[in-house]
Amino acid sequence: MTINRAIDDSLATPTYNPASTKSARIVENPDGKLDGDDFLKLFLESLKHQDPTSPVETKDMMAQTAQLTTVETNVANKKALESITETLKSSSQYQSQFGVLPAIGKLASLKEAVVDFDGSNPKDFEIYFEDSPKSGSIIVTDSKGQKVREMSLLNYTNGSNQVGEDENGKKIEDSKGVLNFTWDGREDNGLKLPKGKYEIEAEYIGSDSKKHTIKIGTNIVESVKFENSEPYLKMGGDYVKFSNIGEIR
Repeated sequence: MTINRAIDDSLATPTYNPASTKSARIVENPDGKLDGDDFLKLFLESLKHQDPTSPVETKDMMAQTAQLTTVETNVANKKALESITETLKSSSQYQSQFGVLPAIGKLASLKEAVVDFDGSNPKDFEIYFEDSPKSGSIIVTDSKGQKVREMSLLNYTNGSNQVGEDENGKKIEDSKGVLNFTWDGREDNGLKLPKGKYEIEAEYIGSDSKKHTIKIGTNIVESVKFENSEPYLKMGGDYVKFSNIGEIR
């Protein structure tokens, strides 16, 4: 009788003890968020530590797999909607404040339009003229707002020693649009100015007999593009962040 009982005990089904595997089943999630990967890990852990005497039914496994697929799909949809929402918010914000697409064809000015003079080398710059100038000057101002140089537009001498023409050979008096100039970094008395940032603008009388004042960094908006939900304006061949625009008119 004793031998038979020992044999029966050796053939008996082992008892499942959840407490013995408790530490192995612990899954940490410090952020308190679950995504598709987390649910998959939990699902695999539950299969690994299921009760051998009562395994998960096939239909239940299929149901849980379907739930995982649903979770992953929902997460992907959520991310896509968040991206679309941010784009729409950004676009709506900019359009409501200034108007992005309607800015095409209008004149835009940068918030900070200065030349960075290194103290030695001449500085090239361009100015957009709404009307062909019949008289006027290019004025250079230092960081304190003091005028340090004034150059006559019609008597401007380019690098080829041509008077009244810009650096590209355009006759200034008959030209509208962008004209190119060079400042040698000197003030009116011929002395070299120190290194620093300087503002440059043109004050002139146009063919319409009206007085115009326009600074560098002002140009016609040619097109608009978006990168990472942020709009850029194409001005004079270069793309500028919309946030750097100070005025559109």
